[in-house]
Amino acid sequence: KWIEDAHKHLWNRHRFSEVSKCDYVTNNIAETFNSWIRNEKSEPIIPLMDRIRQKIMKKHKIRRDLVTTMKGRILPHITKDLNERIRNLNYVIHKGPNNIAEIERATEKMKTWRHTVDLDKKECSCRRWQITGLPCTHALCLITSSRTRNVEDYVDDYYSVDRFKKAYEGTVMPM
Repeated sequence: KWIEDAHKHLWNRHRFSEVSKCDYVTNNIAETFNSWIRNEKSEPIIPLMDRIRQKIMKKHKIRRDLVTTMKGRILPHITKDLNERIRNLNYVIHKGPNNIAEIERATEKMKTWRHTVDLDKKECSCRRWQITGLPCTHALCLITSSRTRNVEDYVDDYYSVDRFKKAYEGTVMPM
């Protein structure tokens, strides 16, 4: 079911730029922001802006404190998600030259599908890896087929602890 949903979702994004590393398109960010300031929305503009500034100060502080507890190169929730996706991969690998392979699987209805994975370019023909910056299950299958490869080496820098730290290193000064 998850794979079906993921494929439908990627079809919606198939012509999107690969620069933005996101696997969903939604307006939830606006809804989240509105929910975040729901108690302040009725205030006049100056007090509203001041309260938003304070909320941002608080959020940045929480995130800066959080990053000090993080271990590893990749954000912990990403590592956890990838480890869950690695379990029970049941694909057939047809290795080609230069870290390129064809990954194949038959569905329950005996329909066979194949995807080409290029580890050096960090690409899969399903395009999930390029769009999200996270190795798709096809790539994970090939990556984990060798003991010398580390999954973290194939995750886009967007999901790094360093990038998270940089996002929250700026401060909003108290007034």
